[in-house]
Amino acid sequence: NKAARKRWRARHLNLGAGGPPPPKAALRACSRNIFRKIFDAIVPATRAKIGHTEQHLLRDSERRTRALLAEINRLRDETARSRELQERLMRSMRPDSLEFRTFGDLAHCIRKNLSRIPAGVELVVGVPRSGMIPAYMIALFLNKPCCSLDELLAGTPISHGSRGIVGGNAGKILVVDDSCWSGKALDGVRARLADFSEKSRCVFCAVYARSETAGKPDCWLEIVDGRRVWQWNYLNHSCASAACFDMDGVLCVNPTPEQNDYGPRYSEFIRNARPLYIPTYTIRAIVTSRLEKYREPTEAWLKAHGVRWRELVMLDLPSAEARRASGCHAAFKAEEYRKRGDTNLFIESDPKQAKEIASLSGKQCLCVETDEIF
Repeated sequence: NKAARKRWRARHLNLGAGGPPPPKAALRACSRNIFRKIFDAIVPATRAKIGHTEQHLLRDSERRTRALLAEINRLRDETARSRELQERLMRSMRPDSLEFRTFGDLAHCIRKNLSRIPAGVELVVGVPRSGMIPAYMIALFLNKPCCSLDELLAGTPISHGSRGIVGGNAGKILVVDDSCWSGKALDGVRARLADFSEKSRCVFCAVYARSETAGKPDCWLEIVDGRRVWQWNYLNHSCASAACFDMDGVLCVNPTPEQNDYGPRYSEFIRNARPLYIPTYTIRAIVTSRLEKYREPTEAWLKAHGVRWRELVMLDLPSAEARRASGCHAAFKAEEYRKRGDTNLFIESDPKQAKEIASLSGKQCLCVETDEIF
């Protein structure tokens, strides 16, 4: 009411109850003071509240981001595993499919299955040549000395850091080979160690075994049934007798861009290319995108480097321009591979072509550049 307003003005504006009304400047100053007091009281608390809310939102956002990234990585890993399982399943559905293991697969298998190796091993012995690779891996994982079978039988002192050991002084010896197929090679190793086993206890281990011969070694790390080939032995494996090999990038190095001019430098490359992967066995067919007109120098190079082959298939086009225009490298190789029913593996250097060859031919293709089998 009117009386209350007068009392309020008298109390807050230092005016008498019946005095004249305050000037507008005084009222504005009073209002500013009142709002400043309100602002000074409210704003710091509001700012503190906003800061607390921002920190909470930031922590929540970081937590959600970490959870999202973890979920993305999990889905990526599951997708990769599913793709690998699908590819292995598709390969296993082929009646002539090969199981393939790389050096990485070998190391992972050994690390995962170390508990299968008997305790108390003092010395690891590798069966040359393929058995030396897993033997050294096992010895490094177990921190034990390692030697070859020949060194053991010859009594060669084996160094292990600052210590030395002679095979005959070892209590338990682990004799390692990469695989056991029929068990005949393992029987031969046992026979060689017959006299030596009287002094030390020998435990025979195969990294990869078959279900039918799993009882041959004393321990094994993984069962791999069916036909198989390893990254470290496919050049010394009978699978070459039923395989097609590419030329450039496999049997010899690829030409450089300068050499690949289809002129004098290219002819010089064909005659003097550095050999790369030369298999021990006779190759079923060499299928190359080189032009047919280079057959004679290509055959001369193959003979000079000890390559044995049954068939050399080359691209029958008139010129390098026609070869480039056709763009049929993978399709040509896949068709020649498909037509030869007695072949079950193609060795290719280019990953993209390897995948296309496998898709078009319906048979397996091994890429030497990435060590993948498609």
